Amino acid sequence: MHIPLIVMDPSGRFTDDTHVIRTGLCSSVDLLNMFVTLGYKGDTTWLTQFPNNQIYANRLDMYSMLKSRWAPGRSYLLFSTDEIAPGFFNFNNSPTNIVALRTNDTKVGVYSDWLPATTTIDPATVQLEFYDYSTQAGRLELISHPNDPRAEQGYEALVNNYIPNELAAPLPGNPLDPNSLRFQQLKSEAAHLIYRDLIKNEPDSTWRTGNGLRELLGYGGQF
Repeated sequence: MHIPLIVMDPSGRFTDDTHVIRTGLCSSVDLLNMFVTLGYKGDTTWLTQFPNNQIYANRLDMYSMLKSRWAPGRSYLLFSTDEIAPGFFNFNNSPTNIVALRTNDTKVGVYSDWLPATTTIDPATVQLEFYDYSTQAGRLELISHPNDPRAEQGYEALVNNYIPNELAAPLPGNPLDPNSLRFQQLKSEAAHLIYRDLIKNEPDSTWRTGNGLRELLGYGGQF
C-alpha cells in the first residue's frame, strides 16, 4: 500500500529535500524500523543485534527516504488477510485467504482456501485477479485480467518465494523452547487454525439468533 507520511522535524536532523514528495513504495511493516531508528537519533546499529538482525534487517530503510529524495522505495509490496467467516454467512463458499503482490507496474491478487489443518494454499481453490497499472483502467482496478501470464507468474512468486520466505518466514529460536519467538509463532498459528475450525464447524443454529456472533466472534457487543 502507499503510506502517506508527514514527518515534522523542526531540528532538521532527520529530513531533507522536504519540498519533494516521495513516490516510492513502502509498507506499514517498514514503519517500526523508521521509528526505532529515529529514537536512536538516526543510528541503525540496533539492526545488527540479535534477534533484530534476523527479524528487521531486510525491511525497507524508510529513514533514508526522509533524508533524501533519491533514496529508493520498495520494488514490491505484500498483503495478506485470513478471514474467519462461518459457512452460514459465506453462502457462495468464497475463499477466505487473500494474498496480494503489488509492484510499480502490476497487482496480483490470490484468493484461496487452505489445505485442512494447515496454512498451505489449496491449489484447487485458487482464484486470481490481475491489474496492469500501465493502463488507466488497471490503475483504477476496474478491469481484471486473471488470464494474463503475469498473473500466474505473480502467483508462483508468492507461493515459492514471498510467502515462505517473508509472510510466513520462521522467527528465530528453538521451536521446542517455550520462551523462543519461533515457539510462540507456532503456538499462535495452531491457535488460529483451531479457532477457524471451531467457527467453521458450528451448526447453523449458532448463527441464526445472532448470539453466536457476540459470544464466539465478539460482533455486536458493547464498546
